[in-house]
Amino acid sequence: MLSRHAFNAEGHTVMATITDARNQPWPLDIRIDHQSAGLKMPSVVRMKFFTLDNRLVIRSVGRLCPKDRQQLLDGPRQLLPPL
Repeated sequence: MLSRHAFNAEGHTVMATITDARNQPWPLDIRIDHQSAGLKMPSVVRMKFFTLDNRLVIRSVGRLCPKDRQQLLDGPRQLLPPL
């Protein structure tokens, strides 16, 4: 989940897609430390965000390490034009 707890408390959470690192790459894919994230295989976080109703979240698998999380937070700055 990417959104802050205050946003999540309203009933929705912003998330990013995590996919198999062997898939065709997209711009700004972030290769993550899959083991520390609780994943079984090499993975990437994709700049493909979505909002999900919290009632559909069954459980959390793991967490990104601080380095991977920072890379993910820096991604939109590269993707979106400055305001």
